[in-house]
Amino acid sequence: MVLNKTLILILPFLISFGIPVIIAFGFFHWVRFKRQGKRSPLKGSLLRSPGESLLNKIEEFDDKINDKIIFIFLIPLVLYSSYISQLYFGATKFNILVAAIIVIISIIFFILTARQMIQLIQVRHDYRLGYEAEMAVGQELSQLMLEGYHVFHDFPEEHNNIDHVVVGPSGVFAVETKGRAKPDKSRGTVDATVSYDGRNLIFPDNIVTSEPIEQAKKQAATLSKFISSATGEKIFVKPALALPGWFIKREKADDFILLYGRKNEYLKAVQGNEVLNREQIGRIVHQLDSKCRDVKLQTYNPNK
Repeated sequence: MVLNKTLILILPFLISFGIPVIIAFGFFHWVRFKRQGKRSPLKGSLLRSPGESLLNKIEEFDDKINDKIIFIFLIPLVLYSSYISQLYFGATKFNILVAAIIVIISIIFFILTARQMIQLIQVRHDYRLGYEAEMAVGQELSQLMLEGYHVFHDFPEEHNNIDHVVVGPSGVFAVETKGRAKPDKSRGTVDATVSYDGRNLIFPDNIVTSEPIEQAKKQAATLSKFISSATGEKIFVKPALALPGWFIKREKADDFILLYGRKNEYLKAVQGNEVLNREQIGRIVHQLDSKCRDVKLQTYNPNK
């Protein structure tokens, strides 16, 4: 009877300190596994995949959310187990005011941490939508390689990343991708159509914005500067905006490239007169490959 009572009292305390022990035990065996005298069959670095930067951010948010989940359960448990242990070992006597304060602190901590976790989940949801949009566009653009084009994804630049870069005889294209949820008002294609008036995008939920277009043009200028400097030849990069899953209605004709639909639509958008020869394409592709081939190998990497 006394043993059962003792276990009930100290069980929360054991659990709260048992979790770090389990984590430490798992980490020890993970390190031991990595030191088994094996190495990866792969060498060098890999090319960046569609949404590589967003995927890294999603993983960071996963870690933050997991931390919040642990804290939500761990901190109140530590407070409770510490107070119960003090009562059991006679270090203090039961005081309803102290108990009430511990309960209040636990509730406040739970609410604040849960609120932070919900905010993290919402931001992660937005990143996930962006990642899936980049994956969808990347898969369609990658099919252009069957037509002789070169395609790179998530090109890193100083302040941002260019979602996709397409290189072919008709030129170099910097593609910005925007993943945007559609309104669900049972209006068919009306809920899935965005209008373009030559300057702004008008979405069916009455949101008017030019920011994605301006961003695409800015990134094209940045990429043009990089390629021109790297190759020693002035190369003009054409901006393009991809809106996967949307229909686009042009209200005014201009030369700005809007991508939607499937491979054939993408191919028509980048086809045109030959402005780059094979030697120029080779030099451009070499520079883009060297910038995008920076994904370090993780498995059996002694530095990880």
